[in-house]
Amino acid sequence: MGEAFLLDGLEDVVHRFELEGFDRVVVKGRGENEVGQGDVFLAQALNDAEAVETGHLDVEENEIGFDVFDQLQGLETIGRGGGDLDIREVFQEKGQLIASEGLIIHEDRGDGLHGSGGATLHSDARIARQGNCFFDARSLGMKVLVIGGTLFIGRALVTELVKAGHDVTVLHRRAQHDLGAVGRKQIGNLMADRNDPAQIKAALAGQKFEVVFDNVYDWERGTTAAQVEATALAAGDSLQRYVFVSSVAAYGAGLNHYEGDGLAGEDHADAYVRNKANSERALFRLHQRYGLPAVTLRPPYIYGPGNPFHRESFFWERFRDGRKIIIPGDGRRLMQFVYVKDLVAAAIAAMETPAAVGHAFNVASPKAITQVETVQALADAAGKKGVELVKVSREKLLKAGGHPMGPKLYFGFYFDLPPITMLVTKAQRVLKFKPTEFSAGLKETYKAWKAISGTLPAPDYSYEDSVL
Repeated sequence: MGEAFLLDGLEDVVHRFELEGFDRVVVKGRGENEVGQGDVFLAQALNDAEAVETGHLDVEENEIGFDVFDQLQGLETIGRGGGDLDIREVFQEKGQLIASEGLIIHEDRGDGLHGSGGATLHSDARIARQGNCFFDARSLGMKVLVIGGTLFIGRALVTELVKAGHDVTVLHRRAQHDLGAVGRKQIGNLMADRNDPAQIKAALAGQKFEVVFDNVYDWERGTTAAQVEATALAAGDSLQRYVFVSSVAAYGAGLNHYEGDGLAGEDHADAYVRNKANSERALFRLHQRYGLPAVTLRPPYIYGPGNPFHRESFFWERFRDGRKIIIPGDGRRLMQFVYVKDLVAAAIAAMETPAAVGHAFNVASPKAITQVETVQALADAAGKKGVELVKVSREKLLKAGGHPMGPKLYFGFYFDLPPITMLVTKAQRVLKFKPTEFSAGLKETYKAWKAISGTLPAPDYSYEDSVL
Protein backbone atom coordinates (compact mmCIF):
# COMPACT_ATOMS: atom_id res chain seq x y z
CA MET A 1 0.00 0.00 0.00
CA GLY A 2 1.13 3.59 -0.61
CA GLU A 3 1.68 6.09 2.17
CA ALA A 4 -1.45 6.49 4.24
CA PHE A 5 -2.41 9.76 5.87
CA LEU A 6 -4.71 10.94 8.59
CA LEU A 7 -6.88 13.99 8.73
CA ASP A 8 -7.71 14.45 12.41
CA GLY A 9 -10.45 17.02 12.81
CA LEU A 10 -8.70 19.02 10.07
CA GLU A 11 -5.83 19.65 12.49
CA ASP A 12 -3.35 16.88 11.66
CA VAL A 13 -1.88 17.50 8.26
CA VAL A 14 -0.05 15.86 5.43
CA HIS A 15 3.47 17.26 5.35
CA ARG A 16 4.79 15.72 2.16
CA PHE A 17 2.98 14.87 -1.02
CA GLU A 18 3.12 15.98 -4.61
CA LEU A 19 0.26 18.27 -5.54
CA GLU A 20 -0.38 18.10 -9.27
CA GLY A 21 -4.00 19.31 -9.45
CA PHE A 22 -4.81 21.85 -6.78
CA ASP A 23 -8.45 20.92 -6.44
CA ARG A 24 -7.77 17.48 -4.96
CA VAL A 25 -5.64 15.74 -2.37
CA VAL A 26 -3.33 13.32 -4.15
CA VAL A 27 -1.83 10.17 -2.63
CA LYS A 28 -0.09 7.06 -3.85
CA GLY A 29 -2.60 4.25 -4.11
CA ARG A 30 -4.28 1.69 -6.32
CA GLY A 31 -5.72 2.15 -9.82
CA GLU A 32 -6.33 5.36 -11.67
CA ASN A 33 -9.55 7.08 -10.58
CA GLU A 34 -10.07 4.45 -7.86
CA VAL A 35 -10.25 4.68 -4.08
CA GLY A 36 -10.17 1.60 -1.86
CA GLN A 37 -10.04 0.69 1.79
CA GLY A 38 -6.46 -0.43 1.44
CA ASP A 39 -5.36 2.88 -0.05
CA VAL A 40 -6.55 5.56 2.33
CA PHE A 41 -7.43 5.62 6.00
CA LEU A 42 -9.29 8.60 7.35
CA ALA A 43 -9.40 8.92 11.12
CA GLN A 44 -11.71 11.52 12.57
CA ALA A 45 -11.62 13.43 9.28
CA LEU A 46 -14.75 15.24 10.30
CA ASN A 47 -16.95 15.07 13.34
CA ASP A 48 -19.64 13.28 11.34
CA ALA A 49 -17.40 11.03 9.25
CA GLU A 50 -18.90 7.90 7.69
CA ALA A 51 -17.26 4.52 7.34
CA VAL A 52 -15.22 3.80 4.23
CA GLU A 53 -16.76 1.20 1.95
CA THR A 54 -14.70 -1.04 -0.28
CA GLY A 55 -14.10 0.82 -3.50
CA HIS A 56 -15.66 4.10 -2.33
CA LEU A 57 -14.95 6.87 0.06
CA ASP A 58 -17.90 8.60 1.66
CA VAL A 59 -17.54 11.41 4.17
CA GLU A 60 -20.51 13.46 5.23
CA GLU A 61 -20.48 17.23 4.85
CA ASN A 62 -19.52 19.00 8.03
CA GLU A 63 -21.01 22.14 9.46
CA ILE A 64 -17.75 24.05 9.02
CA GLY A 65 -18.71 24.86 5.45
CA PHE A 66 -16.74 22.76 2.99
CA ASP A 67 -17.00 19.20 1.81
CA VAL A 68 -13.85 17.09 2.00
CA PHE A 69 -15.63 14.21 0.30
CA ASP A 70 -15.87 16.02 -3.01
CA GLN A 71 -12.13 16.60 -2.99
CA LEU A 72 -11.16 13.07 -1.93
CA GLN A 73 -13.45 11.23 -4.33
CA GLY A 74 -11.21 12.32 -7.20
CA LEU A 75 -8.10 10.63 -5.80
CA GLU A 76 -5.59 9.69 -8.47
CA THR A 77 -2.47 7.56 -8.22
CA ILE A 78 0.90 9.19 -8.70
CA GLY A 79 4.39 8.54 -7.47
CA ARG A 80 5.77 10.47 -4.55
CA GLY A 81 7.56 13.50 -5.87
CA GLY A 82 9.28 16.75 -5.23
CA GLY A 83 6.71 19.34 -4.15
CA ASP A 84 6.59 19.60 -0.35
CA LEU A 85 3.56 21.32 1.11
CA ASP A 86 2.42 22.00 4.66
CA ILE A 87 -1.32 22.49 4.40
CA ARG A 88 -1.53 23.91 7.92
CA GLU A 89 -0.41 27.18 6.41
CA VAL A 90 -3.31 26.99 4.02
CA PHE A 91 -5.91 26.36 6.71
CA GLN A 92 -4.67 29.46 8.50
CA GLU A 93 -5.62 31.58 5.51
CA LYS A 94 -9.36 31.89 5.90
CA GLY A 95 -9.80 33.68 2.63
CA GLN A 96 -8.47 30.74 0.66
CA LEU A 97 -11.26 28.37 1.69
CA ILE A 98 -14.04 29.98 -0.29
CA ALA A 99 -14.60 28.43 -3.68
CA SER A 100 -17.89 26.58 -3.94
CA GLU A 101 -17.40 24.97 -0.55
CA GLY A 102 -14.34 23.19 -1.96
CA LEU A 103 -11.07 22.48 -0.19
CA ILE A 104 -8.86 24.94 -2.03
CA ILE A 105 -5.15 24.31 -1.61
CA HIS A 106 -2.74 26.94 -2.92
CA GLU A 107 0.93 26.51 -3.64
CA ASP A 108 3.32 29.45 -3.82
CA ARG A 109 5.56 28.97 -6.83
CA GLY A 110 6.76 32.53 -6.90
CA ASP A 111 4.16 33.66 -9.44
CA GLY A 112 1.12 34.17 -7.28
CA LEU A 113 -1.55 31.87 -5.90
CA HIS A 114 -3.65 29.62 -8.07
CA GLY A 115 -7.09 28.45 -7.08
CA SER A 116 -8.95 25.18 -7.48
CA GLY A 117 -7.71 23.48 -10.59
CA GLY A 118 -5.04 26.11 -11.22
CA ALA A 119 -1.50 24.90 -11.85
CA THR A 120 1.84 25.92 -13.18
CA LEU A 121 2.23 23.96 -16.38
CA HIS A 122 5.20 22.80 -18.39
CA SER A 123 5.88 25.28 -21.18
CA ASP A 124 6.03 22.54 -23.80
CA ALA A 125 2.65 21.03 -22.91
CA ARG A 126 0.67 23.54 -25.04
CA ILE A 127 -1.73 23.98 -22.13
CA ALA A 128 -1.23 27.27 -20.38
CA ARG A 129 -1.29 27.88 -16.66
CA GLN A 130 -4.93 28.05 -15.73
CA GLY A 131 -4.40 30.84 -13.24
CA ASN A 132 -6.89 32.00 -10.64
CA CYS A 133 -10.03 29.90 -10.85
CA PHE A 134 -12.18 32.05 -8.60
CA PHE A 135 -13.93 33.40 -11.70
CA ASP A 136 -17.71 33.54 -11.73
CA ALA A 137 -18.84 32.22 -15.11
CA ARG A 138 -22.41 33.22 -14.30
CA SER A 139 -21.57 36.92 -14.22
CA LEU A 140 -18.71 37.02 -16.73
CA GLY A 141 -19.27 36.44 -20.42
CA MET A 142 -16.85 33.65 -21.29
CA LYS A 143 -15.36 32.83 -24.68
CA VAL A 144 -16.69 29.29 -25.21
CA LEU A 145 -16.05 26.64 -27.85
CA VAL A 146 -18.58 23.85 -28.34
CA ILE A 147 -17.18 20.95 -30.37
CA GLY A 148 -20.17 19.77 -32.34
CA GLY A 149 -22.90 22.17 -31.35
CA THR A 150 -25.24 21.54 -34.26
CA LEU A 151 -27.13 18.38 -33.30
CA PHE A 152 -28.63 17.15 -30.04
CA ILE A 153 -26.62 17.92 -26.90
CA GLY A 154 -24.56 20.63 -28.54
CA ARG A 155 -27.52 22.49 -29.95
CA ALA A 156 -29.26 22.65 -26.59
CA LEU A 157 -25.98 23.62 -24.90
CA VAL A 158 -25.26 26.44 -27.35
CA THR A 159 -28.71 27.92 -26.81
CA GLU A 160 -28.32 28.02 -23.02
CA LEU A 161 -24.78 29.38 -23.16
CA VAL A 162 -25.76 32.23 -25.45
CA LYS A 163 -28.78 33.04 -23.31
CA ALA A 164 -26.41 33.25 -20.33
CA GLY A 165 -24.33 35.90 -22.11
CA HIS A 166 -21.36 33.86 -23.28
CA ASP A 167 -19.52 34.34 -26.57
CA VAL A 168 -20.04 30.96 -28.27
CA THR A 169 -18.33 29.34 -31.26
CA VAL A 170 -19.07 25.89 -32.63
CA LEU A 171 -16.52 23.62 -34.29
CA HIS A 172 -17.80 21.05 -36.77
CA ARG A 173 -17.18 19.68 -40.24
CA ARG A 174 -19.28 22.10 -42.25
CA ALA A 175 -18.32 25.52 -43.55
CA GLN A 176 -21.37 27.09 -41.87
CA HIS A 177 -23.73 26.09 -39.10
CA ASP A 178 -27.53 26.38 -39.21
CA LEU A 179 -27.96 27.73 -35.69
CA GLY A 180 -28.70 31.28 -36.73
CA ALA A 181 -28.65 33.77 -33.87
CA VAL A 182 -29.94 33.39 -30.33
CA GLY A 183 -31.54 36.69 -29.47
CA ARG A 184 -29.19 39.25 -30.98
CA LYS A 185 -26.04 37.21 -30.49
CA GLN A 186 -24.36 35.56 -33.43
CA ILE A 187 -22.67 32.19 -32.99
CA GLY A 188 -19.16 31.75 -34.32
CA ASN A 189 -18.15 28.96 -36.68
CA LEU A 190 -14.93 26.95 -37.02
CA MET A 191 -14.57 24.15 -39.54
CA ALA A 192 -12.52 21.03 -38.75
CA ASP A 193 -12.78 17.27 -38.44
CA ARG A 194 -12.39 16.66 -34.72
CA ASN A 195 -10.77 13.31 -35.50
CA ASP A 196 -7.96 15.05 -37.43
CA PRO A 197 -5.40 16.56 -35.01
CA ALA A 198 -3.80 18.67 -37.73
CA GLN A 199 -7.13 20.24 -38.67
CA ILE A 200 -7.97 20.86 -35.02
CA LYS A 201 -4.60 22.49 -34.39
CA ALA A 202 -4.99 24.75 -37.43
CA ALA A 203 -8.57 25.72 -36.56
CA LEU A 204 -7.70 26.60 -32.96
CA ALA A 205 -4.43 28.40 -33.70
CA GLY A 206 -4.57 31.90 -32.23
CA GLN A 207 -7.91 31.34 -30.53
CA LYS A 208 -8.36 32.29 -26.88
CA PHE A 209 -11.18 30.07 -25.66
CA GLU A 210 -11.70 30.01 -21.91
CA VAL A 211 -14.07 27.02 -21.94
CA VAL A 212 -14.26 24.02 -24.27
CA PHE A 213 -17.19 21.58 -24.32
CA ASP A 214 -16.22 18.37 -26.10
CA ASN A 215 -19.45 16.56 -27.00
CA VAL A 216 -18.63 14.77 -30.25
CA TYR A 217 -18.11 11.08 -30.88
CA ASP A 218 -17.74 9.75 -34.42
CA TRP A 219 -19.90 6.63 -34.48
CA GLU A 220 -18.58 5.49 -37.86
CA ARG A 221 -14.85 5.82 -37.22
CA GLY A 222 -14.72 6.11 -33.44
CA THR A 223 -13.04 8.98 -31.60
CA THR A 224 -9.97 7.79 -29.76
CA ALA A 225 -8.22 9.00 -26.63
CA ALA A 226 -5.34 10.28 -28.77
CA GLN A 227 -7.75 12.44 -30.77
CA VAL A 228 -9.39 13.83 -27.62
CA GLU A 229 -5.98 14.52 -26.09
CA ALA A 230 -4.84 16.32 -29.24
CA THR A 231 -7.88 18.58 -29.04
CA ALA A 232 -7.23 19.40 -25.39
CA LEU A 233 -3.57 20.20 -26.14
CA ALA A 234 -4.61 22.52 -28.97
CA ALA A 235 -7.14 24.41 -26.86
CA GLY A 236 -4.82 27.34 -26.16
CA ASP A 237 -3.41 29.24 -23.22
CA SER A 238 -6.57 30.82 -21.83
CA LEU A 239 -8.37 27.64 -20.84
CA GLN A 240 -10.38 27.67 -17.62
CA ARG A 241 -12.42 24.52 -18.22
CA TYR A 242 -12.40 21.50 -20.55
CA VAL A 243 -15.72 19.67 -20.15
CA PHE A 244 -15.80 16.26 -21.82
CA VAL A 245 -19.04 14.34 -22.33
CA SER A 246 -18.11 10.73 -21.69
CA SER A 247 -20.63 7.95 -21.02
CA VAL A 248 -21.80 5.46 -18.44
CA ALA A 249 -20.37 2.95 -20.92
CA ALA A 250 -16.90 3.97 -19.71
CA TYR A 251 -17.46 1.68 -16.70
CA GLY A 252 -17.72 -1.29 -19.06
CA ALA A 253 -20.24 -3.23 -16.97
CA GLY A 254 -21.91 -3.40 -13.57
CA LEU A 255 -24.54 -1.70 -11.44
CA ASN A 256 -24.61 1.22 -9.01
CA HIS A 257 -21.29 2.75 -9.95
CA TYR A 258 -19.71 5.60 -8.05
CA GLU A 259 -17.33 7.89 -9.91
CA GLY A 260 -14.38 6.36 -8.07
CA ASP A 261 -15.00 2.92 -9.54
CA GLY A 262 -12.50 1.66 -12.07
CA LEU A 263 -13.18 2.23 -15.75
CA ALA A 264 -13.21 -0.38 -18.49
CA GLY A 265 -9.87 -1.79 -19.54
CA GLU A 266 -7.68 -0.06 -22.09
CA ASP A 267 -8.14 -3.00 -24.47
CA HIS A 268 -11.89 -3.50 -23.98
CA ALA A 269 -13.47 -5.30 -26.96
CA ASP A 270 -16.15 -2.65 -27.54
CA ALA A 271 -14.65 0.36 -29.32
CA TYR A 272 -17.10 2.88 -27.84
CA VAL A 273 -16.48 1.65 -24.29
CA ARG A 274 -12.73 1.56 -24.85
CA ASN A 275 -12.56 5.02 -26.41
CA LYS A 276 -14.65 6.73 -23.74
CA ALA A 277 -12.71 5.15 -20.86
CA ASN A 278 -9.32 5.84 -22.42
CA SER A 279 -10.28 9.41 -23.28
CA GLU A 280 -11.10 10.08 -19.64
CA ARG A 281 -7.77 8.57 -18.58
CA ALA A 282 -5.95 10.80 -21.05
CA LEU A 283 -7.68 13.95 -19.83
CA PHE A 284 -7.06 13.19 -16.17
CA ARG A 285 -3.39 12.47 -16.93
CA LEU A 286 -3.17 15.92 -18.48
CA HIS A 287 -4.86 17.32 -15.40
CA GLN A 288 -2.38 15.60 -13.08
CA ARG A 289 0.74 16.41 -15.04
CA TYR A 290 0.01 19.84 -16.45
CA GLY A 291 -3.10 21.16 -14.71
CA LEU A 292 -5.55 20.80 -17.59
CA PRO A 293 -8.82 21.97 -15.99
CA ALA A 294 -10.71 18.87 -17.10
CA VAL A 295 -14.18 17.75 -16.00
CA THR A 296 -15.89 14.64 -17.37
CA LEU A 297 -19.60 13.86 -17.39
CA ARG A 298 -20.93 10.30 -17.61
CA PRO A 299 -24.51 10.23 -18.89
CA PRO A 300 -26.52 7.07 -19.63
CA TYR A 301 -29.19 7.06 -22.37
CA ILE A 302 -29.93 10.68 -23.28
CA TYR A 303 -33.46 11.57 -24.29
CA GLY A 304 -35.25 14.77 -25.17
CA PRO A 305 -36.56 16.93 -28.03
CA GLY A 306 -34.41 16.65 -31.13
CA ASN A 307 -32.89 13.26 -30.32
CA PRO A 308 -31.29 12.15 -33.61
CA PHE A 309 -31.25 8.50 -32.54
CA HIS A 310 -34.24 6.28 -33.23
CA ARG A 311 -35.12 5.65 -29.60
CA GLU A 312 -38.19 7.29 -28.09
CA SER A 313 -39.58 7.83 -31.60
CA PHE A 314 -39.16 4.12 -32.37
CA PHE A 315 -41.85 3.26 -29.83
CA TRP A 316 -44.11 6.24 -30.47
CA GLU A 317 -44.32 5.28 -34.14
CA ARG A 318 -45.47 1.81 -33.18
CA PHE A 319 -47.99 3.08 -30.63
CA ARG A 320 -49.43 5.39 -33.28
CA ASP A 321 -49.69 2.59 -35.82
CA GLY A 322 -51.25 0.11 -33.40
CA ARG A 323 -48.27 -2.23 -33.49
CA LYS A 324 -47.26 -4.88 -30.97
CA ILE A 325 -44.06 -4.03 -29.11
CA ILE A 326 -41.23 -6.55 -29.03
CA ILE A 327 -39.68 -7.07 -25.60
CA PRO A 328 -36.26 -8.74 -25.84
CA GLY A 329 -35.88 -11.65 -23.45
CA ASP A 330 -37.79 -11.16 -20.21
CA GLY A 331 -37.68 -7.36 -20.39
CA ARG A 332 -35.96 -7.02 -17.03
CA ARG A 333 -32.72 -5.44 -18.20
CA LEU A 334 -32.21 -2.18 -16.37
CA MET A 335 -32.00 1.15 -18.15
CA GLN A 336 -31.11 4.61 -16.87
CA PHE A 337 -31.80 7.93 -18.55
CA VAL A 338 -30.95 11.61 -18.45
CA TYR A 339 -32.97 14.43 -19.96
CA VAL A 340 -30.91 16.44 -22.44
CA LYS A 341 -31.74 19.69 -20.66
CA ASP A 342 -30.46 18.22 -17.39
CA LEU A 343 -27.21 17.14 -19.04
CA VAL A 344 -26.78 20.65 -20.43
CA ALA A 345 -27.43 22.13 -16.98
CA ALA A 346 -24.78 19.82 -15.50
CA ALA A 347 -22.28 20.80 -18.19
CA ILE A 348 -22.80 24.49 -17.46
CA ALA A 349 -22.53 23.82 -13.73
CA ALA A 350 -19.21 22.06 -14.39
CA MET A 351 -18.04 25.26 -16.05
CA GLU A 352 -19.23 27.45 -13.17
CA THR A 353 -18.11 25.33 -10.21
CA PRO A 354 -14.43 25.64 -9.24
CA ALA A 355 -14.53 22.42 -7.18
CA ALA A 356 -15.54 20.43 -10.28
CA VAL A 357 -12.08 20.61 -11.85
CA GLY A 358 -10.33 17.26 -12.03
CA HIS A 359 -13.47 15.27 -11.33
CA ALA A 360 -15.85 12.93 -13.13
CA PHE A 361 -19.60 13.14 -12.53
CA ASN A 362 -22.37 10.62 -13.09
CA VAL A 363 -25.32 12.55 -14.52
CA ALA A 364 -28.67 10.75 -14.71
CA SER A 365 -32.13 10.28 -13.32
CA PRO A 366 -31.42 8.52 -10.01
CA LYS A 367 -33.69 5.53 -10.58
CA ALA A 368 -32.93 2.78 -13.08
CA ILE A 369 -35.97 1.07 -14.61
CA THR A 370 -36.55 -2.14 -16.57
CA GLN A 371 -37.14 -2.33 -20.30
CA VAL A 372 -40.80 -3.13 -19.67
CA GLU A 373 -41.12 -0.11 -17.38
CA THR A 374 -39.45 2.03 -20.04
CA VAL A 375 -42.02 1.03 -22.65
CA GLN A 376 -44.83 1.73 -20.18
CA ALA A 377 -43.40 5.19 -19.44
CA LEU A 378 -43.19 5.95 -23.16
CA ALA A 379 -46.79 4.80 -23.61
CA ASP A 380 -47.95 6.97 -20.70
CA ALA A 381 -46.22 10.01 -22.21
CA ALA A 382 -48.09 9.40 -25.46
CA GLY A 383 -51.39 8.79 -23.67
CA LYS A 384 -51.52 5.30 -25.13
CA LYS A 385 -53.43 2.60 -23.26
CA GLY A 386 -53.50 -1.16 -23.75
CA VAL A 387 -50.16 -1.57 -25.50
CA GLU A 388 -49.52 -5.22 -26.32
CA LEU A 389 -46.06 -6.45 -25.37
CA VAL A 390 -44.60 -9.60 -26.93
CA LYS A 391 -41.52 -11.20 -25.39
CA VAL A 392 -39.12 -12.65 -27.94
CA SER A 393 -35.82 -14.34 -27.14
CA ARG A 394 -32.70 -12.44 -28.12
CA GLU A 395 -31.44 -15.55 -29.86
CA LYS A 396 -34.43 -15.47 -32.19
CA LEU A 397 -34.14 -11.73 -32.76
CA LEU A 398 -30.47 -11.91 -33.69
CA LYS A 399 -30.88 -15.05 -35.80
CA ALA A 400 -33.51 -13.23 -37.86
CA GLY A 401 -31.00 -10.47 -38.60
CA GLY A 402 -31.82 -8.03 -35.84
CA HIS A 403 -29.16 -5.95 -34.13
CA PRO A 404 -29.26 -3.34 -31.35
CA MET A 405 -27.61 -0.82 -33.68
CA GLY A 406 -29.65 -1.72 -36.74
CA PRO A 407 -30.45 -1.54 -39.48
CA LYS A 408 -32.98 -4.13 -38.33
CA LEU A 409 -33.96 -2.67 -34.97
CA TYR A 410 -36.28 -4.44 -32.55
CA PHE A 411 -36.07 -2.22 -29.45
CA GLY A 412 -34.84 1.16 -30.61
CA PHE A 413 -31.31 2.17 -31.49
CA TYR A 414 -28.68 0.81 -29.09
CA PHE A 415 -31.34 0.31 -26.40
CA ASP A 416 -30.95 -3.42 -25.79
CA LEU A 417 -27.60 -3.61 -24.02
CA PRO A 418 -26.32 -5.25 -20.82
CA PRO A 419 -27.21 -2.91 -17.98
CA ILE A 420 -24.80 -0.37 -16.52
CA THR A 421 -26.20 1.87 -13.81
CA MET A 422 -24.75 4.51 -11.53
CA LEU A 423 -25.36 6.73 -8.53
CA VAL A 424 -25.60 10.49 -8.92
CA THR A 425 -25.18 11.83 -5.40
CA LYS A 426 -21.85 13.48 -6.20
CA ALA A 427 -23.35 15.54 -9.03
CA GLN A 428 -26.29 16.44 -6.81
CA ARG A 429 -23.93 17.65 -4.12
CA VAL A 430 -21.18 19.38 -6.10
CA LEU A 431 -23.00 20.54 -9.24
CA LYS A 432 -26.39 21.00 -7.53
CA PHE A 433 -27.78 18.62 -10.14
CA LYS A 434 -31.58 18.37 -10.07
CA PRO A 435 -32.84 15.79 -12.59
CA THR A 436 -36.21 16.23 -14.25
CA GLU A 437 -38.86 13.64 -13.48
CA PHE A 438 -38.73 11.03 -16.24
CA SER A 439 -42.46 11.30 -16.94
CA ALA A 440 -42.28 15.10 -17.30
CA GLY A 441 -39.27 14.95 -19.61
CA LEU A 442 -40.92 12.31 -21.78
CA LYS A 443 -44.08 14.40 -22.12
CA GLU A 444 -42.06 17.35 -23.41
CA THR A 445 -40.17 15.05 -25.76
CA TYR A 446 -43.36 13.46 -27.08
CA LYS A 447 -44.91 16.87 -27.73
CA ALA A 448 -41.87 17.87 -29.81
CA TRP A 449 -41.88 14.56 -31.71
CA LYS A 450 -45.59 14.73 -32.46
CA ALA A 451 -45.18 18.19 -33.98
CA ILE A 452 -42.81 16.81 -36.64
CA SER A 453 -43.97 13.19 -36.91
CA GLY A 454 -46.04 13.85 -40.00
CA THR A 455 -42.92 14.85 -41.93
CA LEU A 456 -40.96 11.71 -41.11
CA PRO A 457 -40.67 8.68 -43.45
CA ALA A 458 -42.99 5.74 -42.84
CA PRO A 459 -41.39 2.94 -40.77
CA ASP A 460 -40.59 -0.44 -42.31
CA TYR A 461 -42.11 -3.17 -40.14
CA SER A 462 -41.15 -6.16 -42.29
CA TYR A 463 -38.43 -7.39 -39.95
CA GLU A 464 -40.71 -7.23 -36.91
CA ASP A 465 -43.44 -9.05 -38.80
CA SER A 466 -40.99 -11.87 -39.46
CA VAL A 467 -40.38 -12.49 -35.74
CA LEU A 468 -43.81 -11.76 -34.28
